[in-house]
Amino acid sequence: GGGCVPSSSVYAGKWYSLLTLGTNYHVEHHDFPMVPLHKVGQLRKIAPEFYREGSGDKVWGIMKETFRNPNFYACMDATIN
Repeated sequence: GGGCVPSSSVYAGKWYSLLTLGTNYHVEHHDFPMVPLHKVGQLRKIAPEFYREGSGDKVWGIMKETFRNPNFYACMDATIN
């Protein structure tokens, strides 16, 4: 990583997206607020140069760090290990 990303999407796979009703596509939603929620995930395929690849985010690590450091999620790096 390196640097602050003012907002972040969480790419933890299709099940996570389903369980969170697509709200894991936070950056995409703010880039294109008029795109219906059920189509926001398709933006990664349409414009891959603007959104990172993969679906390997570690959800438990993100949640743990978010509660430990409240500013973390609002300014998180592009990847979490």
